[in-house]
Amino acid sequence: MSESAAITLGLAAMEAKTNADLLLASLRAVLPFAESRAEGMDCCADENEGVAMAFPESEEAARTAASARAAADKAIAAVDAAKALLASLDG
Repeated sequence: MSESAAITLGLAAMEAKTNADLLLASLRAVLPFAESRAEGMDCCADENEGVAMAFPESEEAARTAASARAAADKAIAAVDAAKALLASLDG
């Protein structure tokens, strides 16, 4: 391998590591906000489910509750996945 090819590969590796470090730093920075937002969505889903139980004849309340629960569950799963990713990369 020529010296210039080795330098090019070295620079590419440094750039990839820098990009990975920036990505991880960004993920760590937004994770607390995402976790807080997911918790808020979970509370809203609980409230919507309470309304749906209070008004069992309301199909709209049931749809809203189901939609809110699905969104909250996705947000919680995304936060859990981000935490697992960070833990696997840190450990």
